[in-house]
Amino acid sequence: MRRIIYIICFGFLGGALREWLTLLSGNQHFAMIIAINLIGTFLLSFIASTLPLLMNISSDVLSGITVGFIGSFTTFSTFTVDFVKLLKISLINSFWYLSISLIFGYIFALIGVKLADYVIAKAGEK
Repeated sequence: MRRIIYIICFGFLGGALREWLTLLSGNQHFAMIIAINLIGTFLLSFIASTLPLLMNISSDVLSGITVGFIGSFTTFSTFTVDFVKLLKISLINSFWYLSISLIFGYIFALIGVKLADYVIAKAGEK
């Protein structure tokens, strides 16, 4: 039950942050969604890899952060709906939106994992 409460609380914060950033973006909605998803991809890979090894954190809190906060901060549904909206307007723009999101998503996840490996190795040296 505690895990669900953490997921709900962190989920509220992640969703609120995403909405706030989206509102700030004005006419740059699609660029902001890409940025949010890339940041979230990096954070998920980094936090999930390092946090449990660097500090004593319960699996409930970790689920709250990863599933709740990052899961609501980045949403596949927003990405998909935006892709369909762009597809109706411009095939080229929708292709770029999809390509940038997927290619750079992979790169940001890889950077997060590599940075996590580095931080874990440095922590092990101490």
